Amino acid sequence: MAWFKRLQNASPEQRYNFEIGLEHDSVHWEELDEDLSLESFFDFNRQLNYAKI
Repeated sequence: MAWFKRLQNASPEQRYNFEIGLEHDSVHWEELDEDLSLESFFDFNRQLNYAKI
């Protein structure tokens, strides 16, 4: 969760309110304005450039 500040700061209800992308390769949280590819969940070597929320 530390990598995904919007998810970390969200309530459990907000985190559970998600949609799987049409190609089943992404997750979208409408209320949180967050979109993550499944690849991003497992890319431990990437540099984070997310906006500070």
